[in-house]
Amino acid sequence: MIRRRRLAIALALIWATASWGDQEIQFHYDTSNTLYALVRLPSTGKVWDVTTGNWATWTDENIGDYDVPLVSQSGMYYAANFPTGITTAGVYAVAIREQSGEAPDTEDDLVGSGAVEWDGTAERHLAAVQLADDGLDQIPTTAPTGVASDFREMMVQLWRRFFKKTTLTTTELTTYGDDGSTVLTTQEVGETTTTQTMGAAE
Repeated sequence: MIRRRRLAIALALIWATASWGDQEIQFHYDTSNTLYALVRLPSTGKVWDVTTGNWATWTDENIGDYDVPLVSQSGMYYAANFPTGITTAGVYAVAIREQSGEAPDTEDDLVGSGAVEWDGTAERHLAAVQLADDGLDQIPTTAPTGVASDFREMMVQLWRRFFKKTTLTTTELTTYGDDGSTVLTTQEVGETTTTQTMGAAE
């Protein structure tokens, strides 16, 4: 059973790794508590069995085989190493529980949850993530059928404005689809002896 007060704390105290040291599982919580983590594989729901060093189907009576103890570092800071026996890269779900008795129990309160992105030997941080050479090429370049409504469409529409068919008369700018005849947008154009005005696209 999760107490309401504990749940509120859990929502407020999801940890941010990569800034507090080398230990991947890090959590802020009340001092003088016994905390432990449970690591799960989201794709299967299996839990990491610390005793056997393998993924296991959850069994209530074996919760004592799954717990990764968090050690109090100082003040309200608790930490533990991510299980090094997990050698497959991926994003793993981590639940933090407060141990109420002498051993982990299924009735222990859930006080926090989060995820660790693991490269097989260490935590993967944002600084190590790089866009592939053709990463942006995966973004669809389909022309919007009207005025752009999001960033992708804005970029596509900007390129089409200068490199696809358009017509400009003394009263109107028109952009066209790939067939060269379907009107995508129009803009009213006006001119005086000193100023040329172009209205918003429609």
